[in-house]
Amino acid sequence: VAVSGGGDSLALLLLLRDFLEQQPSRKLDILAVTVDHCLRPEAADEARQVARLCADLGIRHRTMRWDEPKPATGISDAARQARQRLLVEAATDAGADIILLGHTADDQAETTQMRLARGTGRGLAGIAPATLYDRRVWFVRPLLRMRREELRAYLRSRAVSWIDDPSNTDPHYERVRVRQALTEADIAHLLARARAAADERERLGGVVADWIRQHVSLCSPGLFRLPLRELREMPEDARLCLLRVLLAVAGGAAHFPDEARTSELLKAVLGDARRATLSRSVVSRNRDHLYLHRESRNLPRENVADGLIWDLRFRVAAAPSDQDFVIKPYGAALASQRDFAEAGLPNSIARAALAAEPLVETVDGSKAGEICVGLDRVLGPWVTLVPSFDYEVASAMSAIVGIANLPKKPWLRHKQG
Repeated sequence: VAVSGGGDSLALLLLLRDFLEQQPSRKLDILAVTVDHCLRPEAADEARQVARLCADLGIRHRTMRWDEPKPATGISDAARQARQRLLVEAATDAGADIILLGHTADDQAETTQMRLARGTGRGLAGIAPATLYDRRVWFVRPLLRMRREELRAYLRSRAVSWIDDPSNTDPHYERVRVRQALTEADIAHLLARARAAADERERLGGVVADWIRQHVSLCSPGLFRLPLRELREMPEDARLCLLRVLLAVAGGAAHFPDEARTSELLKAVLGDARRATLSRSVVSRNRDHLYLHRESRNLPRENVADGLIWDLRFRVAAAPSDQDFVIKPYGAALASQRDFAEAGLPNSIARAALAAEPLVETVDGSKAGEICVGLDRVLGPWVTLVPSFDYEVASAMSAIVGIANLPKKPWLRHKQG
């Protein structure tokens, strides 16, 4: 359980402890983890306060420190990423695969309002009830439908005090400004809107996932193929969602292309256009199929290192330590030597896809081809985080590119088959 010492996380900790005490058959231990971001001098003492409370409750506690150099800009986002990484490290050390977070309905309303100010789209679903980190640990938010004041009333009834972080009232932060401006009516409206958007995102994701499993293939290195007739028969909203997913995965993009440009691309390639580009992807129409692959521009050349993410499409899983290697694009010259006609594929398209695939060689280029460096596929939009909203479509795309199955969503009896 992530416990900062604030009202929400303390309430979560006590509620979980109460619940487990009422479930004698559940032999589960709690580990409370406090992350000290080393951004405020008071933070270390606050972590010690949480540790003392946990000791009184008989709960194990650990403090994780973000003591790395801090960036000059984007500190909030960097702190969030560091917090996630440190929580996962603590969970892994403890043999846990679920981390509980204390996000509330108020957090949900604030997040939805901030995203609404930036436009419409998938983000209006708000905070997911669960998010998979690095395909192995779940962040779970069991209090998303509880109001902040309800939790504080619960703490007062238990005579438990909490720590108020001064940043929670600092109007320099957008979230604080939004929080101070929202009325009760606003919050009710935003929560209803987020629930509707989340339901629609999951529904659409399920439809697209089923279609992907039936019709999409990775027919040669880096080349996705889908049948035109079945694509034309899809409902328009599902077709648009499908193309946004495939464009991001094929192109190695961290975010889906926007709906307007994807819609224009679809009209073009389902009309007279034979080729279009978007989100670092090339979309080509040939006979009865549509093909997608990474375009050949702006491809990186990087030194091989364990864990390196190359082009948001591959991760280095294992690298030998006795020699220096680089990863670079396969290139058009090498790709032109391959013949894909016997596989029933258009040579020009398949060669273009291959040219953008990774090639590992020694730094001086003296050895190319099969070298003992492990490369695993990753999905650009879901490299680190998979929100439960997107679970089905991320699972379907994982299967297409040969990634191992995602762990099951952490709902009731999720480990019982």
